[in-house]
Amino acid sequence: MEQHHWIVKEFRGHWGETCQAKEHKPAPYSFAFGKSELVPELKLAHRLNNVFMYLCKLNRTAEEKEQGKLRKVVFLTWDSRLVEMTIERLGLKWFSQPNVELWDIQKRFVCPGPRLEFALQTLGIRFVDQYFGNLARNSGNVSVFLLQMFLSTFYMADGMRNAFVRGQNPPWLPYSWAGVDLGRVNVPPGQLPTRRPPECENDNSVPQKSDPKIWP
Repeated sequence: MEQHHWIVKEFRGHWGETCQAKEHKPAPYSFAFGKSELVPELKLAHRLNNVFMYLCKLNRTAEEKEQGKLRKVVFLTWDSRLVEMTIERLGLKWFSQPNVELWDIQKRFVCPGPRLEFALQTLGIRFVDQYFGNLARNSGNVSVFLLQMFLSTFYMADGMRNAFVRGQNPPWLPYSWAGVDLGRVNVPPGQLPTRRPPECENDNSVPQKSDPKIWP
């Protein structure tokens, strides 16, 4: 899997406690799967469209190339409204194209408008780092978590599936982020790099750390 996470350069100072909205605490510097990149706002639409067109033409058959057919592109989202609004604001017409589908996974859960963290916990998908806390406030991390959620429902072992059907929490899956030194790779403006203490290493053999800041 190839991942990209871009931070709009003009908004690089907007994060965490600098955001005044109580219900929205963005964490753009908490990307756990690679190095984030600053992109000027004027270049954002062009960069996004380059990636989109690359995906549309990826692994096409000779027949598809000859007929000018594009591959299907599926957007996995959690509450698609923000994604749709952002893409429209950038002047991109992706969602009107016949080869594009927009899947809102939030709508698949019975209770209306559940938080992403609730759904991840229900499926045993870890999202809390032992030291850096909740990582589900970063859009790049959310994309990976949604892919995990989607795949876990298809490849769930029988024991986990039975627990899930009964409303029981399945055992925690292994941490999906590794190899990126959180706190040192992506550092907010004006802050110093942070090193993880040895006693706060992520351990797959223990349950996910409970974070009282996550649940109201």
